[in-house]
Amino acid sequence: MIQKRQFFEYVPDSNNFTGVVFEDDEYHERIVDSHFQNHSLAREWLAPICIEAASDSASQRLGDFPSVSDFCCVPLIRQCAWNALEPLISKDCEALPVKHPFEGQYLLLHALRTVEALDDAKCEFKYYPPGSGKVTGVKKFAFRPDAVRDIHIFKLPRRYQCGLFIDEKFKSVCDSHGLVGLLFTPVQQVE
Repeated sequence: MIQKRQFFEYVPDSNNFTGVVFEDDEYHERIVDSHFQNHSLAREWLAPICIEAASDSASQRLGDFPSVSDFCCVPLIRQCAWNALEPLISKDCEALPVKHPFEGQYLLLHALRTVEALDDAKCEFKYYPPGSGKVTGVKKFAFRPDAVRDIHIFKLPRRYQCGLFIDEKFKSVCDSHGLVGLLFTPVQQVE
């Protein structure tokens, strides 16, 4: 039996690690829109200004993957995390500068690939309102092995209402380099 690859939705651990918000709404809108672009933004990129997000918890610390505002699938990544992950993911994303309040360098990770990775006939979707036929998410995923071969970070088309996905090799690099700040909860896959 062929072992299914394990995938995780990119989710920063915002309960235990600090995050950022953008200084103004224009930045926020531009960053959210950039997530849905599949081409390089490096040439026209203007580094947005981030400020530390207010937190109820004094115990939060700075991780390698701070959460970004209320849009968790736009990754902010510490330079050392990018250095570790770059050999694995650089063909599928780019690292863009940001201005931030933290010590060290942080980059916005822009995933360049939207992949038609799902077998719709096998997936279990969420609908709202129930029975409407309007997909609002995926309960159980059925990834097409041919579509995700050799890809370690990717986006699904917007119609699925999902964020950014990473695989077990991405997780392995994070684990082996002691990188912290992401939740690695596997997405549910159909049998």
